[in-house]
Amino acid sequence: MVFLLGRMGNNKKALMLIIERLGDVHRAIEFAKEQGDDDLWEDLLKYSETRPIFIRGLLENVGVEISPIRLIRRIKNGLEIPGLKEALIKILQDFHLQISLLEGCQAIMNSDSSELSLQLQKNQTRGFFLS
Repeated sequence: MVFLLGRMGNNKKALMLIIERLGDVHRAIEFAKEQGDDDLWEDLLKYSETRPIFIRGLLENVGVEISPIRLIRRIKNGLEIPGLKEALIKILQDFHLQISLLEGCQAIMNSDSSELSLQLQKNQTRGFFLS
């Protein structure tokens, strides 16, 4: 049924079917990723505001699609979420890994551009033989 609704373009109904009937946060996240629709992510976030299991599932499985800050800001004061600490630690570790990768890439780019700049300068200042 979800597949048919998605193919017909009724993504919102398909998402609600996954959420309400199946109660499967992982499948809802996968469906929203496949569709690439910001409105679906917004609906999923709205639905999860009062459901701790969905909030935790989103925190553990959301990557680049939505900002974890966007989700964390929606958590109501006093709402108990089992496993919240572990989910937040995982987010911070993933963020730290991403920063490490970016820094490594930047170091490689700086090294390559420096080498290429020196090679260009050497080729431009070197003479060549004409006969």
